Amino acid sequence: MTRKSQDFFNHGISPEQTDAGTRYSITFRSVSKWNTNSTCLLGDSNTGSLHFGTDKRRTFGEMLPGQRFWAPKIESLTPSVCCAYKNVIVMCGTNDVRNPNVNGPYDIESLYDMYYNKLAEIRRLNPKCKIYVCPILPTKCHRINQGALHFNKLIFSKLIRGDLGVQHIRGFDDFLDEDGSGLLSKKLSRHLDRHSRPDLLHLNLSGTRKLAGFIKGTVLGRDSNRRHLPTNWVNGRSYSSVAASPRPTGGPMSSGT
Repeated sequence: MTRKSQDFFNHGISPEQTDAGTRYSITFRSVSKWNTNSTCLLGDSNTGSLHFGTDKRRTFGEMLPGQRFWAPKIESLTPSVCCAYKNVIVMCGTNDVRNPNVNGPYDIESLYDMYYNKLAEIRRLNPKCKIYVCPILPTKCHRINQGALHFNKLIFSKLIRGDLGVQHIRGFDDFLDEDGSGLLSKKLSRHLDRHSRPDLLHLNLSGTRKLAGFIKGTVLGRDSNRRHLPTNWVNGRSYSSVAASPRPTGGPMSSGT
């Protein structure tokens, strides 16, 4: 009987199945000492190059075992896969806010409600897990960033302060470009997509490594990977504080640009 199956089935033998006499059922299980950090990652294409395993250079390493599940949009998040894990990490929303049909605050708030309901279901199915959410990454498009900032504002002002016990992955300020434009860093992102068109969304190898470091550092309680990194700002404020406060009326991230 697997650990995951125990969340759905009772382990035992009913009286009807027992013949005369005494019958014993014995379960053997070997649990790695690292299983206390077992992690489920539900994410979009920017998590596609993140891998679990024991290779310290190419994976999260043996101290953070787990599995990644594909979730390109909020509606594709599958709470039932999170049952057997100590940590649950969710990173999606970019493909939702960049949808041309998402035009204003009402649409963003509807997406947030769906997001919240998915996380609430994860909490119901796995009440003891730690849930971490990633803010939506900045992109190279101001229109998409406006929706991302509003969504992130809801994460920091409502979700993190709410009753689900959700935490956020720290460090996402460092994905902003150093020029103060509020766009995704050119040093940490791809220039072209697989169709040789300008890539507005995706991290490159350096960006993916940084993302992996932020996830591992937050889950394992380490901040050493941020010790020597500069803090990026938008209109004089850090990215997370911009996301957690009302949208500025001017500047590169405001409407009409």
